[in-house]
Amino acid sequence: MNDQVQPQWDKKSRKFVHLLIWSGALNIGLLSSLVYFVFQDRREAISFEKPPIIRQQEVSTQEILQSFSTLSWADLVAHLENREAVQAGYTKRDLALATLSAFHSFDIERAIQEKILHRHTIAFRRKEGPEEVYLTVYPSLTDEQFLAIRRFIQTEKFPLTSEGLFYEIQQAHFPRDASLLQTFYLTPEFTALLTLFQRVGLPLPKEALVEMVAQGDWPTLHTFAEEEKWALDLSPERLRRLLDAYVRCRSPLAVRVLAHLEQKVEKKVQVEQVQVQETVLQQPPKEEKRHTVQKGENLWKISRKYKVSIDALREANHLTSDKIREGKTLVIP
Repeated sequence: MNDQVQPQWDKKSRKFVHLLIWSGALNIGLLSSLVYFVFQDRREAISFEKPPIIRQQEVSTQEILQSFSTLSWADLVAHLENREAVQAGYTKRDLALATLSAFHSFDIERAIQEKILHRHTIAFRRKEGPEEVYLTVYPSLTDEQFLAIRRFIQTEKFPLTSEGLFYEIQQAHFPRDASLLQTFYLTPEFTALLTLFQRVGLPLPKEALVEMVAQGDWPTLHTFAEEEKWALDLSPERLRRLLDAYVRCRSPLAVRVLAHLEQKVEKKVQVEQVQVQETVLQQPPKEEKRHTVQKGENLWKISRKYKVSIDALREANHLTSDKIREGKTLVIP
């Protein structure tokens, strides 16, 4: 009986082992196919998705800057609320603010009343020219600072830098806007100019100084103010050099002021000379020092006593020799 059961059991065992082998091979094949297709899909996704994102960001930034550079002041101000993200972590409001500062002379630091530490420089090409234009972007400004900027624009009639105010004054018709003048009076450039005129003694009206400045150019005023930060030179010579610069800018008012300064300096010199002469004339004449020759004295002893030279004694007393008699009165030079 056992001899008949054993062959049947061996036959079933071999079939079961064959089934296990085929099942394992099939599972390995399916797993390998799955891994292959997953890897292929990921590689294709990386190769097709990543480059278009980078190119889209670069093109988007350039197109935004080119578009913003042609917008008006009001249109750019409207974009100060646009938080749409662009390349390198910037937003559209960052680029709008940078464009306002670069092309419309908006005074950002006066708007937020503090120094901005974080700033980036980016370049783009305008449609009307091949040259690169560089803009300063302020990416770290907070929502509160942007709100302060918008309020400043709404409340300030001339929210411009010193340079922007200068060009506004040049283009303004007479009489100039009083608020424009008052704002320009507070700039460090005009303050330095006014201080120099006052210290030299030519206190011209502020309106006259503004007119002279408007007849020149911005680099002349800006360079003067920058030099004064370090030199602190408030002399008439410094004012003369400044007026010469405005004369070279063909400022008629500077010509008249320079002539007035020259007359003032010449008159001051004349007054000082007269004062010196009057001081000399008012001094009492010095009394001559005299000495009566005593017995046994000679010119050498007398010169030693009064600490003068023998030649000086001879000349002062018209002596032709060193012999002097007792009782003679000598003038001591």
